[in-house]
Amino acid sequence: MIRVSNKKAVRNIAKKSLKSSRTRNIVAICAIALTAVMFTALFTIGGSMVTSFQQATMQQVGTEAHGGYKFLTQEQYDKVAADKKVKDISYDIFVASAENKQLNKTATEIRYSEPKDAGWSFSTPTTGTLPKKKYDIATDTAVLDALGVPHKLGETVTLTFSSQGKRYTQAFTLCGFWKGSIALGVNEAYVSREYCDQVASVIKTPLYESGSSDYSGTINASLWFSTPWNLDKQMSDLTKRCGFDKRVNEGVNWAYAASTVDSTTMALLIGMLALILLSGYLIIYNVFQISVSRDIRLYGLLKTIGTTGKQLKTIVRRQAFTLCIAGIPIGLAVGYFLGMLLMPAVVKITALSDSLVISTDPVIFIGAALFALLTVLISCIKPCLMAARVSPVEAVRWTGVDIKTKAARHAGFRRKAKAVRPEICSTEAMDDRQSVKIKVKADGKKSRRVSPLSMAWASVRRDRKKAVLVVLSLTLSLVILNGTYLTINGFDMNEYVKNSIVTDFSMTDASITNEMANIKDLNGVSRKTMEKVSELPGLESSGSIWATSSNHKLSAKALSRTKKIVKDNPDKLPSPYADTDISYMKKYGTIFDFIYGIDDSLLDTMEMGENQKLDKEKFATGNYVIASAFCSDGTNPYYKPGDKVTIKFKSGREKTYTVLAIGDIPYAMSQQYSGMLDVHFTLPAKEYNVMTGSTGALSIGFNVDDAHTAEVEKWCENYTKGEGSSLSYKSKGMFEKEFAGLKMTFGLVGGALSLILGLIGILNFANVIITSVAMRKRELAILQSVGMTSRQMIRMLTDEGLIYAALTTLFASTAGSVICWAGVKLLTNQIWFFKWHLTVLPILVCVPLMAVIAVLIPYICGRSTTRHSIIERLGVTE
Repeated sequence: MIRVSNKKAVRNIAKKSLKSSRTRNIVAICAIALTAVMFTALFTIGGSMVTSFQQATMQQVGTEAHGGYKFLTQEQYDKVAADKKVKDISYDIFVASAENKQLNKTATEIRYSEPKDAGWSFSTPTTGTLPKKKYDIATDTAVLDALGVPHKLGETVTLTFSSQGKRYTQAFTLCGFWKGSIALGVNEAYVSREYCDQVASVIKTPLYESGSSDYSGTINASLWFSTPWNLDKQMSDLTKRCGFDKRVNEGVNWAYAASTVDSTTMALLIGMLALILLSGYLIIYNVFQISVSRDIRLYGLLKTIGTTGKQLKTIVRRQAFTLCIAGIPIGLAVGYFLGMLLMPAVVKITALSDSLVISTDPVIFIGAALFALLTVLISCIKPCLMAARVSPVEAVRWTGVDIKTKAARHAGFRRKAKAVRPEICSTEAMDDRQSVKIKVKADGKKSRRVSPLSMAWASVRRDRKKAVLVVLSLTLSLVILNGTYLTINGFDMNEYVKNSIVTDFSMTDASITNEMANIKDLNGVSRKTMEKVSELPGLESSGSIWATSSNHKLSAKALSRTKKIVKDNPDKLPSPYADTDISYMKKYGTIFDFIYGIDDSLLDTMEMGENQKLDKEKFATGNYVIASAFCSDGTNPYYKPGDKVTIKFKSGREKTYTVLAIGDIPYAMSQQYSGMLDVHFTLPAKEYNVMTGSTGALSIGFNVDDAHTAEVEKWCENYTKGEGSSLSYKSKGMFEKEFAGLKMTFGLVGGALSLILGLIGILNFANVIITSVAMRKRELAILQSVGMTSRQMIRMLTDEGLIYAALTTLFASTAGSVICWAGVKLLTNQIWFFKWHLTVLPILVCVPLMAVIAVLIPYICGRSTTRHSIIERLGVTE
């Protein structure tokens, strides 16, 4: 075979063919750009979420190092530091937790830290230095603000703490500080090594051997490996090489753990990618399919002069690549901008708002461009095959419809050349408002009457693949819109709010709401605070909950049940965390307990077990107690109703009560922490105070009328910043705003996706109608030449659009609803405040708009066509 250099000719043909269809090019560029927009926005949000999550996780862990050990001796640390597979290592020495009352809202740990470790822990002073002199201290601005210390070097910082059995109140000189981060669970205050050695000398015996619970003087090591891959195994192997006991506290940085991406998140991500691929494919495939159909005669003529199928494929692909060069960059820019706008809203439903990072990783743009290009290439496969396989004879006879289909035969077309042309026997001139009566004779069959509607239906049916693609494209946006509405409409505000607060307002000591506070004040709400609450304007009701803790001696029956609970629930009592609780239970027959006192006004907020009822009259006598169960739903109880239980109080008093029911204090009003194996007892407030002599309460909840809600909210804010600065407060208003923001986030993201998919669908529909009218100019001219009026022709085209709209509505309301149900179920599977409500209201609301678009586009196309005379249109050649 003679090899001919014809690449330039192929390029020229592709270029000229591309220039010949300006409308097609605009539609294709818009389609490719919109596809790239969705990919870029998805990758921008996804990449930013990953980066933000990693930053937030590192701050929660307290370091960016790969892993580390806690509570080491000097000897153990030296073994780790000497290991050859440890790339880098540094440490700090724990001194104590600050006990200043002002720091209840700002948990603070006092340590000595090497400079390298401080840097890895986001705690390097930006002003000043780390401590050099004995009584120097460096800390963050959050600690300084809580203590009321100006941000100025040389200021005095006084801390109270307990270390190795002694209590200290020490005045330090501020030598350095840095900006505090809300995301950090614990704030740091660094002292000198000299002072550390004085009050917290490094331990020589591991805590698991000495049995001590005092962490003062323990070394915490932070280390790096050569790679973050498989950190769990690397840490485990290091522990074995060092010969450490299994009780040594090792850990890896969660921020590097790939396991944080759960199956639901992965399924949603894959689903989003598939949805974008599908939506992009639907329109891009249609664009090129129609384009190839329109140019099929050109490809047939090219074949007659020796053009191969491979070269024809190259022509189609070259056009696609050229359009990608124009469309993808636009989509990348718009998509990234859209991602930047949506990202702040998306993070509101997570805990990442304080660690928001908009990623600019080049992988985002490369990935989005490649996926958009992949969508175009997949969309071009069938059109390329169609162009490559067409024969010159078929190309000359091509009418734009697959004549093998039943729809084509129904319209009067046959496979044989002599039967391709329908014979028009007669026409009857009709009023424009009536149907066009055209008798069609097809191979001896009986003549029949047709109307604009039936002709429109035949036009839709004769290319079913094209019709299916248009309907699917339009349906996608309606399904996403309906899914978004279903999700938002299913959010139950009452369920969301009651998980965090059970009254209009509540107050408790700040150490209770601060998860990282080492010392919890269970009596932080003073009588004075209760009196001030009772004087609030618009007060409808108020009540307090008191609490204390101790070790409870189980009865014989309760001990037997507890042992069975331990045996049956190993997954809920993992080792080593529950080992101490289980050991004490088996050895001494005791478990940790909380004893509550509750005011009558809060009894209705109690979380009772299944089928449990509270007899308030019996409870008020003070001879009965409500006992909690191992599980929060009331199953696996330690004590059953009717059992006798003896409770010992710290005051030295002791009393035997009868268990009235299984239940517990609402979590929102509780101490919000507990052991792995513990029991809670609830008594009437009066009985509790008699037995304990308590003065301060754990929490107070109160309700006010709507007219005074804003005023009381302001009072709570001012009170907890001033006179009651050791307290923190919550209000229903806070969580209602949070809930509204959550709904807005889902609405914004879902609405944006629906809008883009809707634009793609409309673009696809417009392209099909415009191209269809352009390809059928001769057909429409023939119909007009035998009596069809312009109005009737336009009506036929608008009926065609309405058929597409009707099919879309039907499909979206039936199969689309099933798809919607499955998608929303997957998305909301872990959302406890979601309640399912099936509806197709958004689809029905969109029907009028869709009908207008379905009529308007064909109408404009029809009007544009009638501007040319019938003679001009009959003379049109391909």
